[in-house]
Amino acid sequence: MEKSWKNPLAEIKYYGRLPAKCQEEGVAIFDLDLSLIDDIQQGSKENIEVAKTQFNDLTDELIKILTEY
Repeated sequence: MEKSWKNPLAEIKYYGRLPAKCQEEGVAIFDLDLSLIDDIQQGSKENIEVAKTQFNDLTDELIKILTEY
């Protein structure tokens, strides 16, 4: 148990309003259509790209653990 909080699998950033939009659309944050984000919300568009990277890294880590298991 101690290992899990000292070495988390991943640290996922706070994505503001994006999760709510994803829930409305029924898609994952990294699958959200960029055209649904207003141009004035450029940071949100960049966060979608960050989410893709973070969740890919998390997936790789999980696969590594399961492979070793």
